[in-house]
Amino acid sequence: MLTIGNLDVGHALVGDAAILYTDPVRGETATYREAVAFSHRFAHAVAAHGYGWADHLATIAPNGILMHEVYLGISRSDAKWVPLNARSSAREVADLVVRFDVRALFLDPELTDVAELLATAAPHVELVPLTRADVSAWMGDQPDAPFRTAVTDDMVKEIGSTGGTTGQPKGVPQTSIGVNFIPDRLTEIFPPRVTADSPRPVYLANAPLSHAAGRMFLYAVRHGAHVIVVPSATPAEIVHYFERFRVTLAWLPPTVVYGMLDVPGVENHDFSALQYVVYGASPMAPGKLARALQVFGPVFAQIYGQNETGWDLFMTPEQHLRDGDPGKGPATDFRLSAAGQVPAGVDLVLVDDHGQVVPRGEPGEIAVACAGNTPGYYRDPETTAQSRLRVGGTEYHLTGDIAFEDDEGFFHIVDRKKDMIITGGFNVYSAEVEKCILAFPGIAECAVFGIPDAKWGEAVTAAIELSPGAEVESAELTAFVREALGPVKTPKSIVVHASLPRNTNGKVLKRDLRQEYWGDRTRMVG
Repeated sequence: MLTIGNLDVGHALVGDAAILYTDPVRGETATYREAVAFSHRFAHAVAAHGYGWADHLATIAPNGILMHEVYLGISRSDAKWVPLNARSSAREVADLVVRFDVRALFLDPELTDVAELLATAAPHVELVPLTRADVSAWMGDQPDAPFRTAVTDDMVKEIGSTGGTTGQPKGVPQTSIGVNFIPDRLTEIFPPRVTADSPRPVYLANAPLSHAAGRMFLYAVRHGAHVIVVPSATPAEIVHYFERFRVTLAWLPPTVVYGMLDVPGVENHDFSALQYVVYGASPMAPGKLARALQVFGPVFAQIYGQNETGWDLFMTPEQHLRDGDPGKGPATDFRLSAAGQVPAGVDLVLVDDHGQVVPRGEPGEIAVACAGNTPGYYRDPETTAQSRLRVGGTEYHLTGDIAFEDDEGFFHIVDRKKDMIITGGFNVYSAEVEKCILAFPGIAECAVFGIPDAKWGEAVTAAIELSPGAEVESAELTAFVREALGPVKTPKSIVVHASLPRNTNGKVLKRDLRQEYWGDRTRMVG
């Protein structure tokens, strides 16, 4: 089944007249019938322009109906889609366009800096402004009769990219089967509930549809969802949209949930329609997660995964609760700190530095084998080989994430392998320290990393971002961590930042924070 199949399933379920998209900011809507017809016409246009299975077509724009309809059209065609993030710099975009061999780019007309740079850096790339007039002119008089694709399920259909938090972003090809891997798992684990109040899902797409939120879209439309598309939204606006549109489904990074908890009077809003608030990208502090469960209801569900492997660990709303009972309140902090359990269709093991599977309870690197695994990094066989491990006849992808499995089969992420700090001969997992710091009142976000130290080799350092209006005494925070984790894991220094550096997906860029201390050293370890 090709990626576009999810739209076709949803269309058959709800019919021509059902609204697929609503953009409340621009005042636009589109029905399932309109989106399906557009995707066929666009796919015919792709072929008419001479683009086929070997060609890469990219999109870059904030969330919007037209941008996403173009994505659907590329998915319908024989070409491969390259999603680019509108929050990236022009230089980053130009680099990816060149390295990923993009032939045509459909871009927001306001991204003039991108267009100007590409005119010099990649003059061979066809640039098409993402306006109705320009896209319609590009499509021409194409029919909306079904487009017959030559692409098979195991052929590469998309080329995404890594987050670039530890270096230059790498291309991550994905097959049609791989693209559908996430919607398949979500359908099995988080089935939407049909009620009189919610006859079909309502999905709030506020995160970039070019990335993880787009995978949620494929799951949502498979079930005939109404998708509320917003270019961007503040936490207060998301609270408003939840109530206004009776949202049942959302994907939110933890930092956005934290911001929503800080919205004045958030407890007074009606969130009764919510069924699933799926969070991922980074762990959520157990204390903040417990409060979110109280404010928004027993609706939080966690996912863990990577572009390279799909989503591989899941924790259901029931598993966030003590004994699975909403009446008993949130589960223990230990459970809330977990990333989830392994679902059907995923083979996940933890291995040591020698590729040996570690015993339960011991930390090891997560290695994954599943249909969601990328065939290999784009034009990078060396990095692909370094990321692969064969255990017992099965080839696994090494994620670089360190975790341990508890007695109930829940996996707990303790760190990125590259983020481990070696101080005084002891291994300190920065994620453990970060969770502790986030439990302290007034901390909105933090990043823990090692800096060079003559005595310890590396000294544990914390960069923190405060909640609005908060004041935190470093001595009190240090004492709090020391009592919880002991002296070895306690930061030797704490630096307050007005805003921590983040990549376009909202992840904190530790490499930028480290750079100030490590300078031009090639090894960022002590």
